[in-house]
Amino acid sequence: MDPSMDVFDENSDDLTVASRDVQLLTESRYKDGFRHGCDLTEQDGYDDGFLYGYSLIGQLIFDYTYLKDKLKLFENINTNEILLELEQFENEMKTTIDSLSQNVNEQRSEYELLIKNLNTKLNTLQLKIEMKFMTI
Repeated sequence: MDPSMDVFDENSDDLTVASRDVQLLTESRYKDGFRHGCDLTEQDGYDDGFLYGYSLIGQLIFDYTYLKDKLKLFENINTNEILLELEQFENEMKTTIDSLSQNVNEQRSEYELLIKNLNTKLNTLQLKIEMKFMTI
């Protein structure tokens, strides 16, 4: 240990002891502040990632669920073909979501393109369903 940092140095005056205390407190606060800043940054990253992911996929899942529930209202209509297409879409959607959550290094533009493609497919299914109901 450095003898100049000895707190019980008998040759030190009060100003020297106070100066050392301030230095130790400053270093301690700096380290604590750095750790706290790192923790906050990490938490902000998780929050931003969640909000971004939810904004991409949330509406798609809501629309899909709404469409699926809408079909359940018309049980007396032959919707087997559309139900099969919806099931295929659901499988593709789950696969895409799983791949997005595993490939965190992908670019956001690639995420957006994958979700845009799913939205296009869902819109196509929705149009088919609307056309089916119009013919009834």
